[in-house]
Amino acid sequence: MDYTLDVSTTDGVTLVSVVLENTAPIDRRVRVEHRLDGPVFPPRHHGVPESGWDEDGFEGVVPAESTRSLGYSCPVAPDAADADADIVAVEVLGRAGDDSEMTPDDVVRELGPSRPPADVVSASPAVESSPDSADSEEPTAESTSLSERERTVVSDSDSEAYSETDEPTATDRDVADAVAKSDCPKVTESADSTHTNADLPDDLDAYFDALERRLELAERLEGVGVGDAATVLSEPAADPSSLSHLDADRETLRQIATRATQLADRAATVSSTTDALRRVA
Repeated sequence: MDYTLDVSTTDGVTLVSVVLENTAPIDRRVRVEHRLDGPVFPPRHHGVPESGWDEDGFEGVVPAESTRSLGYSCPVAPDAADADADIVAVEVLGRAGDDSEMTPDDVVRELGPSRPPADVVSASPAVESSPDSADSEEPTAESTSLSERERTVVSDSDSEAYSETDEPTATDRDVADAVAKSDCPKVTESADSTHTNADLPDDLDAYFDALERRLELAERLEGVGVGDAATVLSEPAADPSSLSHLDADRETLRQIATRATQLADRAATVSSTTDALRRVA
């Protein structure tokens, strides 16, 4: 087996390159023995030495009428008197056989490291479920139906209690206090129950007008780009600061609607009594 050897030294590290030439018409197995007084640093793949390498050198097959190049490093500088024959030794082991057996290192070289991809590994540790959390399951259809029946019974009893009295309930007083504390103009009950929208106080009308302007501005700005939004806000009537009141407006309108509904229900319960008094008068 002919071979060509190239040796170079850099910063105390020896780099060895061997080119094996097989002139025979058959595949041959060879052994390249490392002879320097230092360890062999072979090429690696996926963290393990390439196939055929061990701590003393390389053993592998050179194809028929072909060449094979090898290279490794050693952290020892050879003496100037060392000849090439003192650095490596090449031995022909004979005809190459069928090496079908695969080692664990062969598997790692073929498949790579057995680590999951980084993008599928959670950055935070998994939270183990405790017995208490296992008991807190989603409500079943039976428990949900029971809860709905309980709410229906409570709602019916509240309606009956409300229809039996004309005095304001605690809920009425709470809603009235909330409306009085809001930005909405105060709405008071009048002895005349036939008020219409035309008879509403002027300050309430002004509030609704201002609210309508705020809603119109918000609708014009919804879903538009930066350029169109700048055009809308450049108009003299546009007031961007007014949009911050929309959350309070929603709450105020809900309170007005709740109060109005309650008063309408109460007015309906006393309509028969009022008709009777009118006939007597």
